Amino acid sequence: MNVEIDPATGYLPPGVHAAEWRELAGRFAGNSHRKRLIAGLLAACRNLAAAGCGELLLDGSFISAKSLPADYDGAWETADVDPSRLDPVLLDFSDRRAAMKAKYLGDLSRLRRLLRRGCFTVISSGRTETASKRVSS
Repeated sequence: MNVEIDPATGYLPPGVHAAEWRELAGRFAGNSHRKRLIAGLLAACRNLAAAGCGELLLDGSFISAKSLPADYDGAWETADVDPSRLDPVLLDFSDRRAAMKAKYLGDLSRLRRLLRRGCFTVISSGRTETASKRVSS
């Protein structure tokens, strides 16, 4: 992802920006707080991938210049996922996803039919961004 964050907005410029996991981590894990969040995201991605998930969308302040985002927000592709292999915490949407946030440090929802399969993409409208990542890394 060879795209710079717009210093005026703190977000990526509008458009679709392809990248790999290592680029996501390199770009958005710049301090100890963000490293902690990305470790939680990686743990969630590994569980999702083991259950058959092929893509994950990320958005919000985590995919921005904000140095201390509260968490990450995202959605995972439900196609091909075997719910019996999925951590039940990722299906627990009670209490504003408190268990998920405690375990994985972020907020992930279910979503059907994301963008192109097998890629990592950051999509930006200039203010909010969405990243889609192949989670089988």
